[in-house]
Amino acid sequence: MVTNCYASGFLYHPDSNQILLEQKNAPDDKANWSLIGCLGNGKNSLESFKDLARKLFNLRLQVKDIFPVYDYFHAGLKANHFILYAQVAKLEHFSPSNKSTFAWFSLDHISKLSASPQTKQDITVGQRVIASEKRRKTGERTIG
Repeated sequence: MVTNCYASGFLYHPDSNQILLEQKNAPDDKANWSLIGCLGNGKNSLESFKDLARKLFNLRLQVKDIFPVYDYFHAGLKANHFILYAQVAKLEHFSPSNKSTFAWFSLDHISKLSASPQTKQDITVGQRVIASEKRRKTGERTIG
């Protein structure tokens, strides 16, 4: 059974170690960078994120390319909030929409971005999951 969920995350380009974030176009200068996200509308988080990537970027992601980071209950949304990332092979430029701008950022520079503490936390945990997966692939010991 699928309950109400909110899926958000980032695209990850492993060769450049960069992630794609979104900045909503706002009338003031307080627009922070954030994860891309959407309500699940009855779908699970992986399918929701896959559909969002197709809608926003015309990307045809496979569920096998989308990785869960962690989840928590978001009281404001009254929904389970799933943080995910999707690996992409090409570092593509995505044109801004009338609502948002998209840009790639090196994981080394995330702490300097204008982003909410929760967004920075979500990205930091995502970085740890990515690093753990890299260690696992090279045969290094990893927790889990």
